[in-house]
Amino acid sequence: MAAEAAGSLRDRSRQPGPGERRRRPGDGARLATVAYGVIAAVLVVFQLVVLARRQWVSDSWIHLGTVAEVVARPLDPREPLTGEAVDFPYYSPWAMVLGWTARLTSVGPGVVLAVAGTISTVLFLLALYALVRRLTRQVWAPVIALLTLLLVHGTQQFFWSGFVSLNTFSVGSTWPWVPAAAGWFWLWRCTLPPPPPVSPLPPHPSPSSAETAPAVTTTDSTTVSPTPARRPRTPWAFLVLPGLVLLVHPFTFAIAALSCAVTALATRPWSWTWRVGLLSLVSVCLTLLWPWQALSGLLGDPAGFDGYHAFFYRATMAKVGLCLLAVPALVTRSVRLRGRDPLTWCFVAGWVVFGAGWAIGLESLARVLPLSEVSAALALAVTLTARARVLRYGLRLVTVAALLAGSLGQLPALTRLVTTEDGAPPARMLVAPYPRLDVLWRHARPDDVVISNNPIVAREFSSHRLRAVAPQWPSPGVADAATRIADQRAMLARGTTTARRAALLDRYDVRWIVWRGRTVPAWLGDSTSVVERGRDDTILLRVDRPAT
Repeated sequence: MAAEAAGSLRDRSRQPGPGERRRRPGDGARLATVAYGVIAAVLVVFQLVVLARRQWVSDSWIHLGTVAEVVARPLDPREPLTGEAVDFPYYSPWAMVLGWTARLTSVGPGVVLAVAGTISTVLFLLALYALVRRLTRQVWAPVIALLTLLLVHGTQQFFWSGFVSLNTFSVGSTWPWVPAAAGWFWLWRCTLPPPPPVSPLPPHPSPSSAETAPAVTTTDSTTVSPTPARRPRTPWAFLVLPGLVLLVHPFTFAIAALSCAVTALATRPWSWTWRVGLLSLVSVCLTLLWPWQALSGLLGDPAGFDGYHAFFYRATMAKVGLCLLAVPALVTRSVRLRGRDPLTWCFVAGWVVFGAGWAIGLESLARVLPLSEVSAALALAVTLTARARVLRYGLRLVTVAALLAGSLGQLPALTRLVTTEDGAPPARMLVAPYPRLDVLWRHARPDDVVISNNPIVAREFSSHRLRAVAPQWPSPGVADAATRIADQRAMLARGTTTARRAALLDRYDVRWIVWRGRTVPAWLGDSTSVVERGRDDTILLRVDRPAT
């Protein structure tokens, strides 16, 4: 036994032959770090190209409108959708700082938002790297984790705030979920216990030392040296980050709270857990001091978002089913750690909360699913780089298959790099291009009230500080939102009498109507006049009011 061990160690320390280059101990680590940096740089450059094309879509408009409102009213911003003086949950520290920065530098809100999105992505990538290295000392694990997070989700094409995928990054890199996710990863990293230090290989081992030295291994089969136990340090980041993440993106806060709680219960002593829990509670309570958001309005009524989140309960496996390919890795980790693997429990917790949302009819709980997806990606990365050869080779096949299948769902993100001759994205793409409203921007002034027969068009109004009758996104502060929605429908309905339409237009002080269509219906022409025809079948109408 001793002779075999000594021979093995001699083989490792043999001198390179002629023509062979000595392999330095840090070569693999440097190569892995460079590989991670290259992939991260490609992602950042990809986002910069997309942002340079100004292809704003979906939630980008509401965040742009929020920043624009802070620029105009830095200390007393109004609700940007309707212009009402009510609370609005998007006035987070992230949005306020961006608005103040744009005002102080005289840089446009769109430019500031794009720069902030790039910085947030860099912070996200750094936090992910730190999280993975907290789980394992295997240097290639962060590379695999980043690839699986970007690609391994499902075969259906979709993007959603908080879901870490290439599609979401291509559309929502300027959304607040990115800095919030960076905060989540850092909190999760602080919750995980550090891996044991790796013991250096002795330069001249002796047979006796090889025979008598104790073998200590971690869950990823890394040889470690015994170290004296010491009291875990309290991470003071929990005094700041939980409340900050809550203000910036409440759904990501829910994921972060669940992941940290599950991890602490599985891996940390009670003395550490209650200290960190107390710090987190203080951090959350401090959010009450933030003057531009009310905590009740921030949390709002989750049922108000259920109409949006029911999307995840239809064809769920097509959207996120590929993360189930990590189940063998999760089971292996759970067995090795005797049921105390935090990734396994976080994976299960995400699916349990998702199922509870379906059972009780609260579809907003589907937003916790990223916890299961991220846990699966991390488990694949850690297990794939472990030294258990049989399991590693099997997982290689699984991971390659998952990456190929997941790429089918993420390929539409690349269409964001392609435009046609007129500057519009191609027809078959991740998200349809939003209509160009240059005709409206030329005539309307800030605080003018505008309505449209196309809800996609209406989402752009707040980006130029134009007001809508009905909020295009859930806005808990607008108490009469249901009435506003009904009144707006009546203004644009064929069956509404001319007198009622004129009264509603006057009640809300509507000045402009953006009509999507080739012609203006005759029943609408009684109270409006055509100002200009734009591209994308857009017609700008001015609301005519009788002279007083």
